[in-house]
Parts: sequence; C-alpha cells; structure tokens
Amino acid sequence: MRDATETFTAQRPRLFGLAYRMLGSAHDAEDVVQDAWLRWSGHGDAVDNPAAWLTTVVTRLCLNRLDSARARRETYVGPWLPEPILTTDPATGPAATVEERESVSLALLTTLERLTPPERAVYVLREAFGHSHAEVASVLDVTEAGSRQLHTRARRHLATAPAAPPRADVGPLLARFVAAARNGDVAGLESLLAADVTVWSDGGGKVSAARRPVHGRDAVARFLVGILGPSRWRGTGAAAEVNGAPALLGYQDGELVGVVTVDTEGDRIPGCPLPAQPRQAHLPRRAGVTFRGAVRSTLLTGAAPRRPTASGGHMTVLVTGGTGRLGGALVARLDRPRVLSRRPGPGRVVGDLAIGEGLDEAVAGVSTIVHCATAPRGDAAATEHLVTAARRVGTPHLVFVSIVGVDRIPLGYYREKVRAEGVVQGSGLPWTLLRATQFHDLLVQIFTAAARTGLLPVLAGTSFQPVALDDVADRLADLVDGPAQGRANDLGGPEVRPMADLARDWLAASGRRRAVVPLRLPGAIARGYRDGAHLTPEHADGVVTFEQFLAARAEGTR
Repeated sequence: MRDATETFTAQRPRLFGLAYRMLGSAHDAEDVVQDAWLRWSGHGDAVDNPAAWLTTVVTRLCLNRLDSARARRETYVGPWLPEPILTTDPATGPAATVEERESVSLALLTTLERLTPPERAVYVLREAFGHSHAEVASVLDVTEAGSRQLHTRARRHLATAPAAPPRADVGPLLARFVAAARNGDVAGLESLLAADVTVWSDGGGKVSAARRPVHGRDAVARFLVGILGPSRWRGTGAAAEVNGAPALLGYQDGELVGVVTVDTEGDRIPGCPLPAQPRQAHLPRRAGVTFRGAVRSTLLTGAAPRRPTASGGHMTVLVTGGTGRLGGALVARLDRPRVLSRRPGPGRVVGDLAIGEGLDEAVAGVSTIVHCATAPRGDAAATEHLVTAARRVGTPHLVFVSIVGVDRIPLGYYREKVRAEGVVQGSGLPWTLLRATQFHDLLVQIFTAAARTGLLPVLAGTSFQPVALDDVADRLADLVDGPAQGRANDLGGPEVRPMADLARDWLAASGRRRAVVPLRLPGAIARGYRDGAHLTPEHADGVVTFEQFLAARAEGTR
C-alpha cells in the first residue's frame, strides 16, 4: 500500500493540472483528485500503468462534472470565470514552458467553455499533456479517427484564443496601474488601458460585481477606480505569477481577498483579472502564505471569448428558431448573435415568421441569417416572409437547415420542407443548404411513444443514421463562418444501424423491458425508409454515436 501511495503522490500534481484545465476550478479539481485517490486506493497495487490508469479516471470524472457544471452555470449570477491558480507552485501541474502556461491562461480557460466536454478533454490531453491520439482514444473510449475529429473541431473553435503573455518585467507597468487605481486617477488609468478593453465581473451573486460587461477605456477606468480607489480599498499587495501572467495578490487586514493579473502589449494593458468573490476553500487566508487558487475574478480583455469569424472580426448573425434546441446550441457557438423570437428576451428581436411581422427590424444590418425555425405547416410561407425581408436590406448569406431524404420520402412535413428549400434556392440571395439525418432525440421520442403499446414495434428492414444535435450545431457554425456554398455536403451520424438494434440499445439504457417487433409496413413512405433514402453513409461525419448519446443522457439524469 505504501508503494501505491507514493505512486499516487508522485502523480498528484499532473492529475491536479489535468483536472484544473478540464474544469477551470481549483476547488472542483481538488475534489476530482480526491475521488481518484479513493478509486486508486482500492486498485492501485494491481495497475500495470499507473499514469495511464489515473489519467483515464481523472478525465472521466471531469467529464461527469462538466455536464453538471454547465447546468449550474446556466443559473449563475453574472458571468462565470475560472478560478486563478499560482503557476509557480509545482503542485498545480506543468506550467514551465510557454505552451504549458498558455494552457492555464485565464483567457484560454474562459474560451474552453465553448467546447463540448469531449472536445475539451481531447484538447487538454493533446495540447497541454502531449498525449497521442491513440492514448486519447483509449481514455475517452473513442476511435483514433474520432479523437482526431474532436481535436480538429476544438482547435477550430479556439483559433483566436489569446496566447499566454511572454515572461517580461512588467513591474513598473503594474505599479503605475495600481497607483493610478488607488489614487483615483482616471486619466492615468486610461493612458495604460487598451482602447477596446472590456471588463467582466464574477461575484457569484455573493459580493458586489458588475453583472454585465463594461466596455471601453473610459468606462473601464472609472469602474476600476470605483472598486480599487481610495474610498474602497484599504489593503496591501504582493507580486506573484497567476495563470502564467504577472499578478498582484490583494490583502485586506492581512487576509487574501483577490488577485489582479496583467497582460501587456508594449506599454498598454489589454487585459487583466481583478478580485471579486474569493472562495473560502483552498485559499491561504493570511499574507505571506503561498496562494493555491480559487479567487473569483473580473476578466478584462480586448474582445469577448467567442467563436471566431472567418475574417477575424465580428459579423452580425440572425438566428431564427434560436430558442429551440438546435438554434439554442448554435447561438451558444456564435459571437453575439441576434435571435428572432415571438417572445422578448436578452439578445432577441421580437417577430413572427408566420405573418411576417417584425422581420425588417430583425434582418436590419445582418450579414448572415441561419434559418433554424421550422413547423409542420407553413414552413414555406414563413421562409418566403424571411427572404422577402432579407432582400429589402441587401444580400445577406442565408443558411438553411433541412433533412436528408426530404425529396425522396413523401411525408407531408417533408414536402413542406422541400418547398421551403425551393424558396431559399430561388431567393436571389447567397445561400447554403445543409441537410442532416435524424437527431438522436427523435429516435428516443419514437421509441418512447411506441413502447406505450406494451411492445416496441420498429420498421422491418430499416436502418437509421442518427446524429448528435451538437454535431449539427458545429457544422452550422462552420457554415456561418464561410462563404455561401449552395448545397453543402449532407451531415450524417457516425453509424448506420438497424432500427431494431437501436431500439434494443434504448431499452437497455432506459431499463425498460419490451419485445422488439419488426413490422413491414406498406406504402411509399415505409419503402423510402427501407431503401435508405434518409441515410447518407458517404457523409458519416458526426462524432457521437447513439450508444454514447444514451450513456451521457443516463448519466445526466442521475
């Protein structure tokens, strides 16, 4: 047992570094490492490759936590930002090289929140720890090709993530920054800040902090004076390196209350995190004690950490159906999109596609429209209303999402979808049409309804190629970034499988017991499905299999 303990102790800094990069939280990373120790203490003596075994355990524990963390952050008060750590402390994992410091920069950790949990895992294992795709595939239980695709998608999403600042002597600049803020010198602060500086405050709902971004040199300077000026701050500071950047640790009455880090570009400060809500756990509470991490912060950068555009700048994107599941997933991947909705809300423009109301305001000034809204009836008319409004303001790129097989399976809804496609193709606007196979969720709905009969009837001789909603949202975001393509390549799930097999997977995952009964139905619709008109095996570009979807769904309900 002693050898097992020594082995784990030697691996602990690397495991903490992995968990922290996965979660952006020192507190949660410590919990994950402790959970890994509990598992290790029961199996460590029998493990042939401790490093690989522990990496797998920690990564999978982090994946489980990321799912629940996202749900918590949806109701979080104000922006959520990572917890800073002291990167000169070897107990926090590797941060000696430029690449290692960049992998824990607050800007990158904030940007990593855009990734799906599997994308984040692949990116961290590859970029921060240098694992091969074969090793990553083993950890995540995916194929090497799947690992490569996840890595490619992650790198594409993070293409404009800020790099870690070079090591440099910024003491004089930091001293001027602190002195200006402490003395209430707004003009002095403005001379140090980049013109496009933005501040995000994370108070967690527990301390005073700005709940919305503060933009611009003048507004940010006044904000900093308001929280650090002579009327508010009575503390002292100590120099440190936090998340790979120069920093000032703030103490009030000898107790640590926050941290300021500084990024520099010449003699300007384009970004720095400031104190907001310190955690009680993991923090050295007294001056002179090594800082380990978990101070909530205010993040200043020149631009919001959003998905890059092809041109590297911001473009206005309108998303119809942006409050739905697919539209919502796409909205989360775009840079400040505009959402068309019948109900008011943040980032929304109120309008109604069915009657054409409010569309002129919705399309004003947009460069791209992604039409995700859909309905069993009136789809073509709604699309016509949208196109008419778009033509009045110019020639925005129109991206339309449809379904593989709509032109070959004579369902009423599919016929309406084909008519809507025709409206897009004849609009005179630059257009892109993406057809995708059925979502995983649709099969679950079908199986759930069918199981109410006491059996589980399925279409005999029929296969499906279900695709993850996130995979489709990723493809749509890529299309937004690029030029109009006309008919884009279809997007299908990674596997074509018999419906009966998919039904058995669903039964096993849901704990139901039903007899799967294949039925051969007559008619052109059933024949179209038997013939595979709804499949695109040559474009099996999705990543998440139906089995993986079910496993993640079951985990999320526990």
